Amino acid sequence: MLIPALIGIIILELFKLLKISFVIKFFYLNILSPIVFVLSVFFAIGFPLFYRSFFINKIKEQKMISLQQFQIFEKDLLVITLITPYFVLITSLFKFPEFYFIAITLLAMYSCYFYYPSKKRINFEKKIFRIKEEITES
Repeated sequence: MLIPALIGIIILELFKLLKISFVIKFFYLNILSPIVFVLSVFFAIGFPLFYRSFFINKIKEQKMISLQQFQIFEKDLLVITLITPYFVLITSLFKFPEFYFIAITLLAMYSCYFYYPSKKRINFEKKIFRIKEEITES
């Protein structure tokens, strides 16, 4: 889900570097810029926190949860957070002011880094959420 956004950003930035005009002129940029910034904050920080709290509240009565439930939660969380890099694509396409471009780029980098499902993070969350390991017999 991240690759198309990265390819689009790279292509747009290469066009800018080669001075090929591919930027869309948008007259209401002073209105669109803060809206996209707030949406970026929402999808990078706000909604993932809400979704995590919602999941915790949903499973609080269970002593253990299945690995499948946890995987669905992780997949949904990644989908939510990986929306933010597409806002960077929008900032490149519409030539946002530098403040918004940098802020939205930093939010995208944060969301990709913080929610990346590394082994260390997954193992830590397995302990927190009391994941029931599925035993496969060979």
